[in-house]
Amino acid sequence: MENQPKPELIARIFIDSNNAHSFRSQFANVGLNFSVIEKGSANQSYAPNFLTSLDAVNQKMEEYSNIALTSSVEKGSDHSDKPVRFLGYDLEMNGASRSLAFHKIERFVKTVKPVIRRAEKIASDEGINMNSFAGYSMAILKSLKVKSITFEDYSEKQGVTRWKTYPLMDLPELLEKAKAMAVEL
Repeated sequence: MENQPKPELIARIFIDSNNAHSFRSQFANVGLNFSVIEKGSANQSYAPNFLTSLDAVNQKMEEYSNIALTSSVEKGSDHSDKPVRFLGYDLEMNGASRSLAFHKIERFVKTVKPVIRRAEKIASDEGINMNSFAGYSMAILKSLKVKSITFEDYSEKQGVTRWKTYPLMDLPELLEKAKAMAVEL
């Protein structure tokens, strides 16, 4: 029998400059989605080996790749003295799997509930403030056992390969960079 690749979850920071409007304000979304990769294939110079159910990835790991964690950033307002900040955040179905089919929604809820419970316990044990997007994201990523993050837009802007991986401890700083980039778009 052929050796099956061992999966691991990697977080990918994204910016969606969809330009949603609310009265006089424009919003962009900043968030994280998740990909299943072959363990140890995250590299600084080339794309990791992405895995799917065809690669015998367990169902729970595959379900985690259907989760996105998003927050809105106000791109511009009449109140330029207000600091730019994240406005609300939550777990949701990622765009690729978003559907109103009941079985998908039910599976998503069953997947997310234990993730949130574990994140709350981790936050309590480690003193993580889940009342901020960075804190909530950190607890969720620890709950999912994510070890590394990619931020393709930022890496390319820095002149390094888009697949550069960052350690989990860099998450708060990377989210701040994402917020700043979202406002610029």
